[in-house]
Amino acid sequence: MKTQQTENGKLFLVMYLGVLSAFAPFVMDTYLASMPQLAAYFSASASEAQMSLASCVAGLAVGQLFLGSISDSLGRKAPILVSLAVYAAVTAGCIFSPCMGWFIALRFVQGVAASGGVVLTRSIVADCYRGDRLTRMYGVVGTINGVATVMAPVLGGVLAVLWGWKGVFWALLAIGAAMLACTVAFRETLPLHRRIAVSPSAMYASMRSLLADKRFLMPCIGFAMFMSLIIVNLSSAPFIFKSMGLDEGGISLLLGINSISLGIAALLSSRAPSQKRVMWFSAITIMAGAAITSMALWHGASLWIYETGLLSTYLGLGALNTATVALAMEAGRHQAGAASALLGAVGYLAGGVVTALEGMAEPHVSTPILLMLLAAATLALSFPGKPAASAPISQQSNTDLMKHGEN
Repeated sequence: MKTQQTENGKLFLVMYLGVLSAFAPFVMDTYLASMPQLAAYFSASASEAQMSLASCVAGLAVGQLFLGSISDSLGRKAPILVSLAVYAAVTAGCIFSPCMGWFIALRFVQGVAASGGVVLTRSIVADCYRGDRLTRMYGVVGTINGVATVMAPVLGGVLAVLWGWKGVFWALLAIGAAMLACTVAFRETLPLHRRIAVSPSAMYASMRSLLADKRFLMPCIGFAMFMSLIIVNLSSAPFIFKSMGLDEGGISLLLGINSISLGIAALLSSRAPSQKRVMWFSAITIMAGAAITSMALWHGASLWIYETGLLSTYLGLGALNTATVALAMEAGRHQAGAASALLGAVGYLAGGVVTALEGMAEPHVSTPILLMLLAAATLALSFPGKPAASAPISQQSNTDLMKHGEN
């Protein structure tokens, strides 16, 4: 019989999951460059415009908690179809919002809907792969997601210059409509016999059992460090580059280089024999990069010293992303939806907290402090001998798990 991966088609599955996983950076970051336009359009303050980002991040965190667990009962395809349909409708609502209050509220719902793509991507990979091939697939998806995270603001800036903030949201709507059409052709990856009943008590029990398992908990915290570090760098780098004399073109170029380094590291690290060691070495690389970056900001060093630190940090982050997701999802594969839900929710909640902390001071002050604290925490978490490294990824058969062609 054909494997589920074959039923979906290898290239289709890779491209479909790659774009689906990138919905979070699409909805969070693509409109950043057009936020001043947005505030002016609604006659709102900058802080009100920033609330639309905070509400979206909150929606992404909340949505993943519920959609991941629900998919363990209903399968993966139906929740994706519903979330994408809601996403398209709400994105259209954002375009025609009458005031900033409505826009902020719709952004929360947009975040909830977009979270379906993020959380269910991890679940689908866990349905179809295990062992080395699971890690490699997460590496490929992580590469696409990592590049999208850094490039989204750059592409959004181009769209904003050409068509304004509404042009950005029309592009987001088009992406959602295209993915909705692709989902119709997508084949279900969770068979009926592997589905579990969902109730509030069952969801609580599943998440409690996962959090009690140190094999899952430690890489889950590591993923929260990844999200926090990338948000700190992503939100501060454009302002710091600007203060160092770069124009928009130069900023876009360096952000693009950093995104490519993150993607390459994610892809290469997926082929390492031990993701526990990848997590450790990535933490060392992040610590070195954070130290260089922080010293450059504290002592007013040159642009290129600052960029060298950023490049090292992004290389470490790419590897850390692959390692933490692979380790956590392997540990929670029998409850893949709940595991993916917890992983995403913890990551985005941590990112939201860091965003609030970073906004309490100027980037040159808050960024180095947060970088050093987060990098030190990541290093301590990844130290050999910690519980996160106590259980290796299963080396069971690398054969795809699914043996059916259910629609």
